Amino acid sequence: MFNYKILLFSTLLFCFGCLDEIDLDVPAGVENSIVVRGELLKENPSRIRVTVDRVFNFDLSTLSPFNARAVTLFDEAGNNLDIPSSQDGLHEYVFTGSESIEVDFGKSYSLRVTTFDGRTYESTMEELMPSTEQQGTLESVPSTIEVLDEDNNVNQFPVAQVRINAPLTLPGKDQKARFLWIPERTFKVTDDKSQTCYITNQTDVNSIHVFDGSIFAGDVVNGFELSAVRANFELSEGYYYTVYQRSLTAGAFAYWNQTKQIVERTGSLFEPPAGRVNSNFVNVEDETDNIFGYFTAFAQDTIRLYIDPAQYGFDPEESICPPSVPPPPGGGCAVPVCCDCAILPGSETIRPDFWVE
Repeated sequence: MFNYKILLFSTLLFCFGCLDEIDLDVPAGVENSIVVRGELLKENPSRIRVTVDRVFNFDLSTLSPFNARAVTLFDEAGNNLDIPSSQDGLHEYVFTGSESIEVDFGKSYSLRVTTFDGRTYESTMEELMPSTEQQGTLESVPSTIEVLDEDNNVNQFPVAQVRINAPLTLPGKDQKARFLWIPERTFKVTDDKSQTCYITNQTDVNSIHVFDGSIFAGDVVNGFELSAVRANFELSEGYYYTVYQRSLTAGAFAYWNQTKQIVERTGSLFEPPAGRVNSNFVNVEDETDNIFGYFTAFAQDTIRLYIDPAQYGFDPEESICPPSVPPPPGGGCAVPVCCDCAILPGSETIRPDFWVE
């Protein structure tokens, strides 16, 4: 266990400073285009969030907030609701129940975005799909993954392979569910000051998990593999794996599935060629105007799994932070998570309500 902790400590030295860049291999020549991403979420209370950005030549590094003149939500009966701007490029609203628009299953909604230069973009009507009749479950299985090092040597690392079992039946529908699964992790760390933090971040940022139940023979998908959670320091004191499950319309599923094909490209000769991801927005005066993004309405189920550190050889009562580590040349903290875990993105010192060990 001593050698294993040295390996874990070396991982700590660089893991918090690394973010992967995603290069989307998409056609150039799309100049000064608008990207609209709208999400209407049914919960208590329901809420809507719309981001509007400008992108140049479809280069994601140029993505910048774009101020719209107005953003308006419509329902199938023609009722409308203005969505106020909360900051540049962002419009948000929390429903109070007094609006003419009711957010409910089976109803359909669309979004209109008007710009200051007189353009009007509208989405097609999007139905708010119901959640499945029964909630899914998660399970973790000890496994290993193989990783090539810089010398092309194959190294094996222990992981917790997380899988989901998800019923596909939708109440009141003769079609099965199409899912988008968004995973999130929360792990516990105790730093050198005996301060305990719970750090929450999205996981699998370079992957998109979708499943089309409409082409699946059974009523339940069992053992669908989601994430391979490395058995490193994040797992040592306690770890919750959370999945936010969204039921999608056929159009929204196609959008996310096409996005998945682009984001997860590996360069294989057998992959389909990269192309433009379909949008449900259009310029009502000029259909040749390039508009990107998607508006969708959904409810969201939350499914959680606690992964026991003891299953992977850790003592959850023992912090993996060494009691004293010399600072790097020039001063500073050698391992930020161990010096002050509260400064890390997504960190809080109050235990989350769902955290039960």
